[in-house]
Amino acid sequence: MARARRRASVVDLPVLTDLRAVEAGHAVVRVAAAAGRMDPACARLVHRALWQVAAAMRFIEWQEGERSNLGGPPENASPPLMEHGP
Repeated sequence: MARARRRASVVDLPVLTDLRAVEAGHAVVRVAAAAGRMDPACARLVHRALWQVAAAMRFIEWQEGERSNLGGPPENASPPLMEHGP
């Protein structure tokens, strides 16, 4: 009965408002997967989704920074490079 209760527990991710929250989400998923509360395939899927959220946040921050320049973006400006997931 206790094993079924542990496996049925819900993994609560933090509210993804910034990059620190995304990193905290990665940690929560790693701990849940290590404890057996999350299927490894599901954990990989959530890690990939968190990686995409982080990439989108970095792009939005870059885009807002370019808009704040009064002279407009330089000709050779490019979006930030994507980091590979964990």
